[in-house]
Amino acid sequence: MKICHINLIGYSDEMEYHDNILPRKHKELGFDVYRIIHAHGLTVNGFMKIREYGEYTDRDNILNIVLEDGKPTPLLKFRTYIGLYENLVKLHPDIIFVHCCQFYNIKDVIRYKKTFPQVKLFVDNHTDYINTPVNSIKRKLFYYFVIGRFARSVAKYADKFWGVTPSRVDYLKKVYKIKSNNLDLLVMPGDNNKIHPEKREEYRNDFCKQFDIKYNDFIVVTGGKIDKRKNFHLLIEAFKGLPYNCKLLIFGTPDKEMKPYFNSLPFNVIYTGWVTAEQTYKYFVMADLGVFPGTHSVLWEQAVSSGLPCIFKYWEGMDHVNTNGNARMMDLDDEHEIVTFLKENIIRLSDKGQDFKKMDSIAKTRGMQLFSYPYIAYKSIGISHA
Repeated sequence: MKICHINLIGYSDEMEYHDNILPRKHKELGFDVYRIIHAHGLTVNGFMKIREYGEYTDRDNILNIVLEDGKPTPLLKFRTYIGLYENLVKLHPDIIFVHCCQFYNIKDVIRYKKTFPQVKLFVDNHTDYINTPVNSIKRKLFYYFVIGRFARSVAKYADKFWGVTPSRVDYLKKVYKIKSNNLDLLVMPGDNNKIHPEKREEYRNDFCKQFDIKYNDFIVVTGGKIDKRKNFHLLIEAFKGLPYNCKLLIFGTPDKEMKPYFNSLPFNVIYTGWVTAEQTYKYFVMADLGVFPGTHSVLWEQAVSSGLPCIFKYWEGMDHVNTNGNARMMDLDDEHEIVTFLKENIIRLSDKGQDFKKMDSIAKTRGMQLFSYPYIAYKSIGISHA
């Protein structure tokens, strides 16, 4: 069975996002997988990367077809791409999976579905009220009449329209006003091939040796894109004055605004800089607790997939990461209250008493089960089980 993934919003080869991992999992499950993208991408350090037009095979042995840029639309200057419909005709896939549909050439996907109605069409949505706010009349009108038009047009033909968090399902309903009954949730797990809980002791020993800390210390991990909305500076503040055995590991690259916070860190905060996806999963497996006190990132789901008990900031429609006890949701906005909450909860959990043991047990059973990528990979294309 042939699957064609389409990402014309922004695809980066070096990342570990949903649009990287899902095609990889389809390939591993034995499907014939292709990807159609455009030339513009990002490196892991956030720099622009321009691909050559044409075809190349990536590290997952997936053929990527890079479309040539067309002329922007006259009025709103939307990007256009040459050859999407023609490449679909050439590939003749059994299944099309569109990663984010808010692009002008979605009309070519609709045209192909009309011409070949037997093809199964699946679409996902990554926009929500945090990354794409509609906090003014002007923005509400723009995202309904302009951007929402792309989503509504393809929703009529999609076999399933996924939101990758509950909030993103809600966004489709309330902002784009999609009334289709085929909307549903498709969570974004971590890559199970990189998660090895059986190696926890090895990972932890290596980490403790590298940073000269004790094996029985209470190790908290966080990371990702380090900007002010992630509230890592408040987590650093919370670690000031915590018991000596509590250690915080932060990975990632701070933006310009956040760099001063990393110039003079408390003794119990370890900053590693940027790390690979493989190393990220090792940190999640060996740590005792994950703390993500700000806006959402894919690392939330990856931490849950790794069996790591967590503290997350509560956002409406983002509590899917709480699988009935693996996580604590922090419904606070005041900075002083956030710091106090983090201090109190980390101290309480660091004794590894009954509260921690219950969280840890649920995280390593139910959390890992519900965020399993093989299960999600089948579900994403309408197959209920392997």
